[in-house]
Amino acid sequence: MSSNQYQMKLERAEAIIGYHPQKPQEYYLWEALQVAGSGHTRIVGRSAYDGNKRLAIVGDTAMALALARPWYKKDETLGDWDSQRQRLLSNNNLARVARESGLVDCMVVNPRNPVQASTKLAAALVEAIVGAVWIDSDESIDAVRQVMETLRLIALNELRQVIGTPKTKQLDVIQLFCVCCTNPSTPTTSSARTRDFRVEPMTQSLESGRA
Repeated sequence: MSSNQYQMKLERAEAIIGYHPQKPQEYYLWEALQVAGSGHTRIVGRSAYDGNKRLAIVGDTAMALALARPWYKKDETLGDWDSQRQRLLSNNNLARVARESGLVDCMVVNPRNPVQASTKLAAALVEAIVGAVWIDSDESIDAVRQVMETLRLIALNELRQVIGTPKTKQLDVIQLFCVCCTNPSTPTTSSARTRDFRVEPMTQSLESGRA
């Protein structure tokens, strides 16, 4: 694969997640796209022998923290936390997001030994990308949440939390949800880019109802 093709994968991943690296010289996002055995064993002095697995661990933790902070502020139960984490951060859900957003097409594999984007690999890709954002942004939870919102990882959770709010607010949110579903190009956050994949959209109206 040529250097131009590699650059195209990197730029496409940046466009999909709506995040431009603050430290591009560190190539954290590039590391996140590596599948074990891709042929890139070191990136800017860091070991990449295991591909993006180390970043995936960081990303899994960062996403959990991004969910835990508002959960704690809302005084929700331990059962609520278990349900949210298992539903939103499961391999199946993360893999779905990776496929529907097109991130799986950005994976860097060894051309001599191509691999299929299994559920585990696709989920690890999302985790690693979020891990890259977490490190590149100097551990900014806001940056992590923004990427999760852009990928619609938080949308399902936010929409379900509308239940129990005043009926007028429920109707407002449901209307916004329906508009975004019928018009995928409707921007849902200040930095979200037009995208055409079938996932639940996120709206600032939902976010404004948080703590």
